[in-house]
Amino acid sequence: MHPIYILRHGETLWNIDRRLQGRLDAPLTDKGRAQAAAQGQVVADLLQTHPDLKIYCSPQGRARATWEIARGALTGRCNMTPG
Repeated sequence: MHPIYILRHGETLWNIDRRLQGRLDAPLTDKGRAQAAAQGQVVADLLQTHPDLKIYCSPQGRARATWEIARGALTGRCNMTPG
């Protein structure tokens, strides 16, 4: 059985206001961008023990923004396929 890891998007302005976002997007906060960078390191560490790890990302703007920051820790090791 393969493990499943789920990462949440970084904090947004609407998270601070405790507003539901649904399909609407609010920008990441500075804290959210820092969270995204930290998640990138977690994924980089996971790739050391799980080199065949598959990564899927929601098309929501906040999730994509989080992933774009996080994947900075994965330079040369990650390709993104839209879909």
